[in-house]
Amino acid sequence: MTVTHTNPEETTQRETKSPLRQLLAVQATDIEIAQLTKTRQGLPARAACAATEAKLQQASQLQAKIKDHMDALDSEQKTTEQEIEELDRRLKESNARLYSSETTGLRAIEALQEQITGLKRRKQVAEEVVLDLISRRDSAVEKRDLVDAKHSEITQQLAQQTESLKTEEDKIDAVLKELSETRQAQILGIPQALLQDYESRRDRFGGVGVASLADQHCFGCDLNIMHPVAEVERMRQAPPDTPIDCSECGRIIVIVA
Repeated sequence: MTVTHTNPEETTQRETKSPLRQLLAVQATDIEIAQLTKTRQGLPARAACAATEAKLQQASQLQAKIKDHMDALDSEQKTTEQEIEELDRRLKESNARLYSSETTGLRAIEALQEQITGLKRRKQVAEEVVLDLISRRDSAVEKRDLVDAKHSEITQQLAQQTESLKTEEDKIDAVLKELSETRQAQILGIPQALLQDYESRRDRFGGVGVASLADQHCFGCDLNIMHPVAEVERMRQAPPDTPIDCSECGRIIVIVA
């Protein structure tokens, strides 16, 4: 009887080239990509940027509110100053009439004097309003300057945090690019139908579409589950490179031991 000796290296090469074994490698890379993508999304620097952006937005809103308040004060001051100008004009006219030779009679003179007194009282009130508006505007300017300084400080802080975040993202993106290139090399030779089946299951089963089976344990299931010997033997009897479904988790099974 002739005994045929199998070269272990040839066996390893055949296993490595097996589409199902290749699929396991693809799965491992996909897991790395998913984990790294999750890490990228959850970078502490990203949360710091978001918090600083929220502060910057609050500062911007306060700036806008202060500006509106100052615009309102300016508008009221302008209106009041125009009122004072009108009162001055009327006072001049009344005074001119009071001392005019055309104004005669005690009652007419008294009426004009009362009118002048009323105009002066209104002017005094208006002038006090203007002084109050000026004081309030000065306070608003001080508050605006403080908010502007804070806004500038937050803007600088955000710029630094954004730069730091970009540096971290760039590092991760470089690794993701390498992993993507590795994956492209890994899927070469895998039948399109098998690859599509894997992608479909990966979408359905939380990112894992294929799993290895060793010692009656499917690594796609809970490892506490031990598959019946008969079930494992049924899987082992399947033709080589034939996708086998795990009866428990529904993933493609690759028997490795």
